Amino acid sequence: MMILKHIEIAGPKILRGYWTYQNNKDPLVIMFHGFTGNKNENTYLFKSFSKVLATNGFSSLRIDFSGNGDSDGDFQDMTATSLIDDALRIITYARENINKKIILLGFSMGGFVASQLIKSVSEVEKVILWAPAGNLSKIGAMWFDNKAKILPNGNCDLGGMELSYQFYQELIDYPTYDQLENFEGPVLIVHGENDQAVSLSYGIKYLKAFPNAELEIITKANHGFGTIDNRQRLYQKTLEFLGKGM
Repeated sequence: MMILKHIEIAGPKILRGYWTYQNNKDPLVIMFHGFTGNKNENTYLFKSFSKVLATNGFSSLRIDFSGNGDSDGDFQDMTATSLIDDALRIITYARENINKKIILLGFSMGGFVASQLIKSVSEVEKVILWAPAGNLSKIGAMWFDNKAKILPNGNCDLGGMELSYQFYQELIDYPTYDQLENFEGPVLIVHGENDQAVSLSYGIKYLKAFPNAELEIITKANHGFGTIDNRQRLYQKTLEFLGKGM
């Protein structure tokens, strides 16, 4: 029987999400969501995959970053630093309460976060990057060049959501790909051929940065792998990488 357990990670800002499992001793996959996403992800990308993982012998932990979803905080307080700090708190919680050995899975912005964590976190066995957003700095520049500004702080009005200038500022010249060559564990990168938000070229760049990586290109898929066929291929390839098949 699959168990869905609500998780709250204490701190100045409480982080909230779910641990999904059939056996609490199963290998753990920690899932990091994308920009303006949440623990379920758009069209339930994460929620659905957590069930797939559970039925294939893996548990999963999916937690909202602060300022997102059900976690404490405001969206305008989100920065690259806060994202990585949140992710480190999630990993610490996982090691202390669930499993010391972990697998990281990041989608889009969450892929950027996952790739940065391995620079300082040990005991990461594998890394899975779905459409990893290695272009966050360029996206931030585009938003701040074209969107209305909020005075006096200079933040960006992103369709009714306030994105901080610090978010953009921290990503200028950010060393996204530095030190990735030091991670020798296996890495899977899955990218859609027709991804308009994060072009396939960034998946290829991540492929070249890691010494032990493979790239799966899903034909005609967009950024969110937005068809049933594309999603099934995404899940199947990820399970194969983990050592299980659907």
